[in-house]
Amino acid sequence: MSPRTKEQNEKIREERLTQIRRAAVEVYLEKGFQATEVGDIAKRAGMARGLVYYYYKDKIELFQTMFHYYFDEAKQFVGQTLLTGEPPLQRLDRYARFICTPL
Repeated sequence: MSPRTKEQNEKIREERLTQIRRAAVEVYLEKGFQATEVGDIAKRAGMARGLVYYYYKDKIELFQTMFHYYFDEAKQFVGQTLLTGEPPLQRLDRYARFICTPL
């Protein structure tokens, strides 16, 4: 078996980060930030706790990273779809669907 390419490693990294983010959102919503432990997030993501710590120092860094990530996603969405010439109700409908779509 040959070693993975840089592109393959990057794809795996992005998949793991997505898994962690999705799991963290679910656990934070269920338990709240204070009651959530990194182990809870790892378990929900189906990975070892150490792997979460490989990517994030602690649950605070993970939360901050997630906040920035989702804020940037929303900002990009707003820039691309809400600042158009469409009727306001159509834009509002599109934005509501974006916000309410599960991760």
